[in-house]
Amino acid sequence: MPKLNVKQKNWLLFAHVAFAALWTGTVLSMFALAVNNQHSTNADVLHTLNSAINLLDDYVVIPSAVVHC
Repeated sequence: MPKLNVKQKNWLLFAHVAFAALWTGTVLSMFALAVNNQHSTNADVLHTLNSAINLLDDYVVIPSAVVHC
């Protein structure tokens, strides 16, 4: 494996931090949605919040976790 120069290392570090921040922020957003989900009794609201959590997980958390690692 060839060695990376300083500029390449900085870009790799930037990508690592950016995807880690994206991952963390999205997980915190999912947590906030789940907390709002606890006291709702309306089926439409529950379905919407659960769908939003599922979409965030499928399209943001999983890809950013894969790229991050």
